[in-house]
Amino acid sequence: MGWAQVALDAHYPTDTLGGLCTALAVVPATAWLVDRTADRITGRPSNALRRPQG
Repeated sequence: MGWAQVALDAHYPTDTLGGLCTALAVVPATAWLVDRTADRITGRPSNALRRPQG
C-alpha cells in the first residue's frame, strides 16, 4: 500500500518508510500487551519469560 501512495504522489517515500517502522514497533508491543492482559484476566501465569523447571 505504501508504494502506491508514493507512486500516486500522495506521500513522500520517507513518510511510508516512517509508517512501516512505526508499525514494526507498535504491532508486536500491542500483541504482547493483549496477550499479557488476557493471561491476567483468565488467571493463567505468563510463561513467556520463565525457564522450565526440572
